[in-house]
Amino acid sequence: MSDLGGFSLHELFRGEAEMHAAALSEGLVRLEGTSDAAAVEPLMRAAHSIKGAARVIGLDIAVRMAHAMEDVLVAMQKGREPIVPARIDQLLRGSDLLGSLARIDEHAVASWTAAHERIVDELVAALREAPSQAPAPAPAPSVPQAPATAAVIPAELDSDEFRVAWGRWVDYRKSLRKALTAQTMNIQLSQLAKVGTAKAIACIDASIAAGWQGLFPFSENKSKTSTHTSNDKSEYAADW
Repeated sequence: MSDLGGFSLHELFRGEAEMHAAALSEGLVRLEGTSDAAAVEPLMRAAHSIKGAARVIGLDIAVRMAHAMEDVLVAMQKGREPIVPARIDQLLRGSDLLGSLARIDEHAVASWTAAHERIVDELVAALREAPSQAPAPAPAPSVPQAPATAAVIPAELDSDEFRVAWGRWVDYRKSLRKALTAQTMNIQLSQLAKVGTAKAIACIDASIAAGWQGLFPFSENKSKTSTHTSNDKSEYAADW
């Protein structure tokens, strides 16, 4: 694509989309605990900005996602639609998808679109329905054996092996009768993405084996000779 000030249009889109997707996620989490329609206005602007930036570069999948989110937020802001948890969960999934797309290099957009088009289509359709008729659709895993989750796997972790490991963690929490909320899933996946696939899987397996309710990433400065019991978290960083 053509350059603008040394940056391609796609690079400018990435910066814009990443900033506004983060603002959407933070704002939606705050909105979950309030019924104040005034708090919706900055979220409307964020979705509108992503839609406009995506339209400039012809990224239709992002235009459709952001447009559907904007329409719901406008309805909330005008009082035509109540602010309910199920709708917030859908909007959070949309912001996660847009944030994931914003982290993709231009050459990988086609493969990302192919892998996520069904998920986006289902979510857009759900957002077009009335909230009472629109339960959050379960995302389709990339491989049959990977259990579905209520959160979007970050691009950095989107592999068959991690999806299976993440499914184990979700099922494990359910077995404790402490099922993960959509918000907790998004936080944990965001943190796991920072350490990479191999360490993320090791973190999940270690937490399950030790019987912990949280994920404890390996500390960077742990001693290789340290010893611990199954309940000793001294060589791990803080709980996610």
